[in-house]
Amino acid sequence: MLLGIVAYFLNDRSKVSPLSKLVNGVYFVIVTLTSVGYGDIVPHTTLTKIMTSLYILIGFWMWNILVNHLMDYELEKLRTRLVRWCDNSPYKDFNNQKVRIYITIGVIFSFIIVGAFGAYFLETMSVVDSFYLSIVSISTVGYGDYSFETKAGRVFGCIWILIGTLIVNKAFEYLTGCLYNKMINGNAHKLSRYALFPFIIKKYAHYSYFIRIFKS
Repeated sequence: MLLGIVAYFLNDRSKVSPLSKLVNGVYFVIVTLTSVGYGDIVPHTTLTKIMTSLYILIGFWMWNILVNHLMDYELEKLRTRLVRWCDNSPYKDFNNQKVRIYITIGVIFSFIIVGAFGAYFLETMSVVDSFYLSIVSISTVGYGDYSFETKAGRVFGCIWILIGTLIVNKAFEYLTGCLYNKMINGNAHKLSRYALFPFIIKKYAHYSYFIRIFKS
């Protein structure tokens, strides 16, 4: 992260305050690491392009190893505590897959709404543009036609993008896993009647069955 901030400081020749430069540097680092990549801040000189390239290569590796693995570990601890709490409380009905799916979908939409509110109030965007920026950012697509430009907006964006992209990514992974398990556990034969290539689904289900045996 320090390498990315240094690269931004070497690249930035504008006469803004050191605080604004620091905010922009952290914003550049987070937008790069999370692969949102708006393109509103880019390296211009040969030195900063080399430093940014090194930062991306090293940063993505450390990001995947440290942050994603730490996120998996913390989410697993949270899930274990939640299951234990549900089992020992009157709210046992919350400990089922359907409720967990609803909560996961609610988390995704909550982050989208928070991002849209931030863009609406801090960047004075329209409602449509605010939701558009929020969804494009949280999905790490980042076209670059809209981005956070004010100092307050970039401070908000640093926190929201860093937390939101991680949690929403894990939420989509969970929903995909639920769909995968539903398809494999007894539903592959139903889907195969309507699928364009039914033999692929059958082979897929057969393959995952042997994976489950091997893991057990």
